[in-house]
Amino acid sequence: DETGGNAYTLERAQAAADAGIRIFAVSVGVGANQSLMQQIADIGHGEHFHAEGTIEEYSAQLAAIFRRLGGTRPVELIH
Repeated sequence: DETGGNAYTLERAQAAADAGIRIFAVSVGVGANQSLMQQIADIGHGEHFHAEGTIEEYSAQLAAIFRRLGGTRPVELIH
């Protein structure tokens, strides 16, 4: 269920933060749970980035986000 999934996600974010991992969360689309993503970023002392709009708009937004992140630190994409 969503509540259990969110709790698990926040627990794993805390475990990563406890291990010294800084978390940058990226969400896409109108239906994205931005609140959860912000909580994850806050736990990991990072930032939350969000992209939405048309495919062209969010593609450009994502490219800018990844350029920003990739230019300053190692990036690992997870799903």
